[in-house]
Amino acid sequence: MKRILLMKRGAVSAAIARSLRRLERESIALVHSEAEEGVHVEAADEIFVAKLTSDGSLDLRDLIARSKEAGIDAIHPGTAPLVGDEELRALAEEAGIAYLGPSGDGSVLLSNEEALKERLGALDLRVDASAANERARVIHVVVLSDHHGHLYALPEIEKSLARDGEIFIEEAPSADLIFRADGEALRYYLQDIAIRAVAALELRGIVTVESVILPDGKITITGFTLGLPSSSRLIEMIAPVDLVELQLRIAENEALSDELEMLGTTGHAMAAHLRLVQESDLGRPASEVRFPPAPHRRIRFEPTLLPGGAATRDDGMRLATIVSYAPIRHQSLLQLDRFVAELEFAPLQTTKRSIRELLSNEAFRAGLYDLSTAPRTLSREV
Repeated sequence: MKRILLMKRGAVSAAIARSLRRLERESIALVHSEAEEGVHVEAADEIFVAKLTSDGSLDLRDLIARSKEAGIDAIHPGTAPLVGDEELRALAEEAGIAYLGPSGDGSVLLSNEEALKERLGALDLRVDASAANERARVIHVVVLSDHHGHLYALPEIEKSLARDGEIFIEEAPSADLIFRADGEALRYYLQDIAIRAVAALELRGIVTVESVILPDGKITITGFTLGLPSSSRLIEMIAPVDLVELQLRIAENEALSDELEMLGTTGHAMAAHLRLVQESDLGRPASEVRFPPAPHRRIRFEPTLLPGGAATRDDGMRLATIVSYAPIRHQSLLQLDRFVAELEFAPLQTTKRSIRELLSNEAFRAGLYDLSTAPRTLSREV
């Protein structure tokens, strides 16, 4: 797969394009006009102008036909489900173009919680999408599943610092598992249930198994996300992997190496997601973007827009993701706080103050936080 069309616009596609360049593959950015600008256009090797229907949606049949003519080998959907995903997959496969989303017969079960409970309950795995309470810790485990029966779990990511579904800060490895006495045992258990669940559902590709650790210590699976995870940057900072590369290897029917089973991790990574406060600012350009120098391999700064430009709808309210890496958690936290303190997207109103308030929260700094921490810490005004 040498020429890959990136279906999403914005920061996600820009990050994928950078990985593809390192792998000596060509990335083609999907745009709505030849004059379109953005971080995805800047990062890609070339552009592909989409044809839109009368209601403003993509003309998928035209897209596939012209992709075939342009010598495109594969289509990458990004990190979240696309509108018309199944239709696009079917059209691509019919045309002999690979679709780099997830696969497996079990994917049809994921929207049916009762069927999931029945399938996974036979393995003594608890499944309950509503299990999380305000004292829960949210842990995600990414599983790699190839077409040769190999399954490997990657380091966990903690996503407990959230409010109303909006994640402010996430970290890897989990602070909860670092500081509790049985943390290492819980880590192995979380990886084990994630692998067993993906195997039972016969899923292939990259699968994120979402779980919660409840105050009584019980662990419950709350959901699954298929495809490249949005948190891939966190994992890549603490482990020697490139998830886009692994996704391609699985799609090309390559057997994954057993070295992934003994994957070592170093240090601690923490990511902050800077967003717009007002939805009315969507599409409004940032006339000035200011940020401090990003030390190599210590900070990854991924803005969704160029100076003078506006974020794309594919990025929603997100303006930037900042990932900080350091040998120890506290150092990673302080480094992230210093970077965010100097970050500006003038004249847009952002969640910068909320992020810094959470980074200075004593419970968070001690690793003793849960789903109640962000709502209790933050006022509704930013």
